[in-house]
This record gives sequence, structure tokens and C-alpha cells, in this order.
Amino acid sequence: QIKGHTLVAIDGDRDLARMCSQLQAGWKAGGDLFITLTLGHNHTTQEALESFRKVALTATSGDVEVVARRLMRFLEVNPGLEHIQELNCKGWRLSDEAGTAIARALSMTSTASVTLVKMMDNPGLSRQAACAFGCLLASSKVIQELGLVDCELGEEDIVALFEAVAQHPGASPLRKLALTNNVVGGRGAATLAAAVKAGTLEALEELWLFNCQLGEKCAMALLEALAQRAGASRLRVVVLSGNELGGRGAGA
Repeated sequence: QIKGHTLVAIDGDRDLARMCSQLQAGWKAGGDLFITLTLGHNHTTQEALESFRKVALTATSGDVEVVARRLMRFLEVNPGLEHIQELNCKGWRLSDEAGTAIARALSMTSTASVTLVKMMDNPGLSRQAACAFGCLLASSKVIQELGLVDCELGEEDIVALFEAVAQHPGASPLRKLALTNNVVGGRGAATLAAAVKAGTLEALEELWLFNCQLGEKCAMALLEALAQRAGASRLRVVVLSGNELGGRGAGA
């Protein structure tokens, strides 16, 4: 403890589990956390991601901004993550607060190497995290893929996601968006269409909406918006299987 701050210096050959317990203990004490990692040759990217996961799971209601800034610091100072391109959080069972903290950390960090963010199979995510990921998509200059498959997001959560996207001017570099097995519904599809019309998803090449409870009218409106956008020629894949599109929706 130095003037209320916690400084943890860790050799890469030490036990990572002990490292994480030290980090959590320091945070519970209320001090700001600065992490310096002196990595041994056995340290792998997977181990670094496991450390990141344990850090993220410390997020609890009321301290999202604090955890986000700690995760940001972790991304910036950990050489094991310095050049990582894919952050795969599949099956981490993150809470809404933890997901929000990750999205905000990615928004704040100066580390611009993470281009793929996979959050599949995290049913604890909800409106707050969805909104945070929407802000990330709108503000990031590097995120090219976001996967929120099997997160049990409801229609209001999807609305929050795309309302956040639409409220931030500027085109996103996002190329692939996967929302399979979430409830997009009519309102979610409408806000997605609005975000497309606002010009924030011009780079989109793949849109996965398998089993998202889309009906005929909302599917038609969405497809029309996609066809009319400036980057329409870039669109290669649109997956709408598992939805009740009807004759006109299938025709569109």
C-alpha cells in the first residue's frame, strides 16, 4: 500500500490465480490499481485472457466505471494482451455490470488492437451492457466484429443497443454483427433499421439474425434499409433463418 494505491508486481512464472486474488483484495480495499507484469517466457495469451476474465467478474452494481478503468489499465499494461486481436468471452457467465465494464474499457483504452469481440453465451447481459456495446460500436474506430449470440437479450435490450449506435455520429468499421438467438422483435429491427439509415453501419458485410423473432413487416423494413444504405454493395451475408418472414418477407 502506497498512499492509498495498490501496486502489484508479478513475475510471469508465478501462479496466476494468486495474482487475481491479490488484485481483487487490492480493489476491495478501495485503492486505485496499477498493474505491472514482468512476464516470463511461459506466459500465454490464454492465461492473460483468463486473468482478464477474473478481473471482469469482480464487477458489481455501482462500481462499473471503476472496474472499467481497471480493465482498461489491464489492457494497456499487460504485454500478453498488447497485440491481441480477438477478445473471446464466450461462456464467461458475465453479469450485466461486468459486460458493461468490458464494453466501456474497450471504449476508453488506447490499445487499438482488439478488433473482434465475442460475448456469446452470456445470459446475464441485459439493457445496460447492450447500451454500452452500442456506444462502443458507434465510437470505436477498430471494432470489426461483435458477437452477442445466445445472450438471452430481450427486445428492449436490442432497442437500447441500436439507439446507442444511432445517437453517435460517424461510420463504424463494424463488418460482422451476430445477434442469433436473442429477441430482436419488431422494435429491435426498427431501431436497427434506423441505425443503418443514420449511416453508422456502412461497412457491415455480415448480419446474423437467426431465430430472433422477426416478423414479415419488420424484416421487410430492415432489408429495405440495408439495401438503401451507402455501403449496400459490401453486404455479403444476411441470415434470417428461424424467423416467421411470410411470403413478402421472404421475397424481400
